[in-house]
Amino acid sequence: MALNAIKTTTGIVNSIKSDDLDLFISYQWCIQCDVAKLHEKLEVTSPRLRVWRDSAIKHNNEGLCEQLGKRIVASKIFLCLLTKEYVKSNNCLKEINFAARLGKTIIYLMIEKMNAVEIGPIVGFIMGNSVYIHCYKHAKSWWQDDFEDIKKSLEDELKVRFYSFSNNESNR
Repeated sequence: MALNAIKTTTGIVNSIKSDDLDLFISYQWCIQCDVAKLHEKLEVTSPRLRVWRDSAIKHNNEGLCEQLGKRIVASKIFLCLLTKEYVKSNNCLKEINFAARLGKTIIYLMIEKMNAVEIGPIVGFIMGNSVYIHCYKHAKSWWQDDFEDIKKSLEDELKVRFYSFSNNESNR
């Protein structure tokens, strides 16, 4: 299944300017209200940060996989919000597989506490020994209580890999 998404999106890779976005947020819709709050808070506190999530999908002739694929290609960082529903979702697994295949920087937020069996072989294999933020400690308000850790991880990754994260436009 994931291979099909990669095949349909591979043709568009050359037509997209890479790194048009700083952040692609990948999540399963069971937490979409909290993700909207996180997105809004990122926009308010870091107005230069270019963030995309699938609430911005346009209803046009372009297919869902193509729209998602274009945004993953165009992003610098793939923010993966892991829940038990995420690792069961075929669409979420397609997204993370595609991001990994492109070599995207992936930052993991563990929204629900899960062991290796619950994470599953696909996501577990991609994660490897990656560091992730334990957001499950604040299950009802992770987007607020863990915000500073999330923002710092994003800023640090962007600084190290791409540019200085400041209000100075010349740093981009």
